[in-house]
Amino acid sequence: MNRQQPASSIPVAWLKPIPEGYRIPLWRWLLVPATVLMLKRSGGVWISGTLTLAEDDLRFTQTKAIKTKSTQLEEWTVPLGQITDLTVAPGFASETLRITHANGVHKLMAARSEDFVAGLRKALSAR
Repeated sequence: MNRQQPASSIPVAWLKPIPEGYRIPLWRWLLVPATVLMLKRSGGVWISGTLTLAEDDLRFTQTKAIKTKSTQLEEWTVPLGQITDLTVAPGFASETLRITHANGVHKLMAARSEDFVAGLRKALSAR
């Protein structure tokens, strides 16, 4: 597979949504209630990784495995032509990026993302 040279990349945390209909087990509520409350509040699990802007697409790659049954790292790609909206919400120490595309929405958290977002907006406007 021929990969293009990345234009830029930034470390991020991606909010992997909880699957529809998933019920949090009772034992988790009893053993780790604070973690369960955060999971329920955010609607998913934050996964650390790298967001890369290539010539034709935007790619997320998980940087390290978390303790799960599967050792496969999370990864997704969105062609730039499918991105319909990009919003940035400032936070206390980071920004929340919301990328809307043809197949849904990806929510990411990043620090000092101004240059990356400017490059992404420029790439989107060129399409």
